[in-house]
Amino acid sequence: LSVTMSGNNDVYDSGSFNKTSLEAQARSTIASSIRVLTDAGSNDNGKDPTHKKFIFPAPCSGVDDAEDETTDHAEMAESTTTLLAARTLSKLGRSDLSWEFLRTLFAAQGEDGLMPRYVYFTDNDGLSGWKDYFLGPFPGPQLFIELSGENASQQKDQSSRIKMGSSSTIMAPPHHATSILETFYLSNQTKTDLYFLGECFAKLNRWHSFLHDHVSRNCTISSDVTGGNESLSFPCLPIQHPWETEIDLTSPIWRHALKNVTNSMKEIDWVPSFEIPSPVKQSFDYPGDD
Repeated sequence: LSVTMSGNNDVYDSGSFNKTSLEAQARSTIASSIRVLTDAGSNDNGKDPTHKKFIFPAPCSGVDDAEDETTDHAEMAESTTTLLAARTLSKLGRSDLSWEFLRTLFAAQGEDGLMPRYVYFTDNDGLSGWKDYFLGPFPGPQLFIELSGENASQQKDQSSRIKMGSSSTIMAPPHHATSILETFYLSNQTKTDLYFLGECFAKLNRWHSFLHDHVSRNCTISSDVTGGNESLSFPCLPIQHPWETEIDLTSPIWRHALKNVTNSMKEIDWVPSFEIPSPVKQSFDYPGDD
């Protein structure tokens, strides 16, 4: 992948805040985590507007652990990390990068409006990247077969260097609307910021429509349970996997919620078709082999 780090020092130098040691460390961490991927050729110099560019922060830890000198791995953007980084950079006076982060997330939005938690990038010269079941402690693209988003066609487009996939069966925690509003409020609220806020609106509307129409539509208790004449509706967000939440995998909540699933797996002696790598097992929230 074409990864460009130039210009990231601006994140560290921008703003009028007093640079305490903690703040300086935070700025440095954000700056070093930013990835800039483009499908432009080496002679393009980034001037062709038809070429795709994706800008996002790499997760704080783990992904680099999956990389070595002999294997090309997919790059990954994680939804919550990206939203928090967008908010932070907006406060630091770099809302231009914040909106690019958000554009990268929305590029993976499914046709039905779903926003995936994980977005993966690789190129035609790095096909081995799609063989990763895990990237450090994070789920890798091989766990998810379907592609989603406006760039899904690039999977078959040999002229495009970047391939994008996503966790198309695992949705992101729905922090997007709040994070985007905070990104705007913390910015200088220029006409450019207002333009990007409007650009996000239609995409947020599709995301919320997906949540209401496909996720929360069954949040009702039947009249048989309530003892009344009508079913009772209530707000809820059903999930199909712990990765769709911010709750640690080691939480006792999952032992109860997933008890039927784990018992069924034990009854049929199910084992994964791949080996779980050590970075996953060493992760602080690894729930254990059982």
